[in-house]
Amino acid sequence: MVLLSTLLDEKQFKSFAAIAWNIWKQRCRSVYDGKTFHTVSVIHAAGGMIDTLSKAEMLHSGQLPARHQPFTDSVPVLDFYCHIDGSWVAQGDGGSGWAYVLFNKDGSLIEYGCGTGNAFLPIHSEIQALKAAFMAVKARGINSCSFLMDCKQLQKVMTGITTVDSIDWQCFHDILDLKCLFVGQGYSCNFIRRAMNSLADGIAKYARMKGITVVGFTFPLFASL
Repeated sequence: MVLLSTLLDEKQFKSFAAIAWNIWKQRCRSVYDGKTFHTVSVIHAAGGMIDTLSKAEMLHSGQLPARHQPFTDSVPVLDFYCHIDGSWVAQGDGGSGWAYVLFNKDGSLIEYGCGTGNAFLPIHSEIQALKAAFMAVKARGINSCSFLMDCKQLQKVMTGITTVDSIDWQCFHDILDLKCLFVGQGYSCNFIRRAMNSLADGIAKYARMKGITVVGFTFPLFASL
């Protein structure tokens, strides 16, 4: 690896390292878990890892992002709005992560947060993201906020379209606690398309892959970690 680092440019070396890491990880799974894997899928997974890390590191530490375009035309938002998302893979493949990104109504960044979790299911990581976002908003004394999510199942439960018992039993107590927190609050939960939630999605994946927990006010504060 040391010799290769002198022969390849930075982009080529990162690609090689990501592919080698995924092949080694899958080989361990085949030895200890008896699971098979295809080389093409390993290379594809490595490409996704490189893309996620590259997007997260495009800005220098401490740099403010461009003003976010609020979705007031397609999604009615309150005085503040907060994107939330979870990132989950099967146990043994990397665990889970969550993220929220809070803006005021004109699209200026207020705060973001991300972390790792022990989610049982994809919906569980979404619940963890929404709870972290709720706690951050309450800590700031914000009483009017729209939470934007691309998980329709969670949005339907939070807005009462479907009942709490529609959630998998492993997450039942977590979603019930979350519903109780939202009672009597001036908050809304809105569904948005995945394409409109790319920032929170990227940060959640980055947190899961790097195993970090961060709260920041410029983006991405964690690029230098």
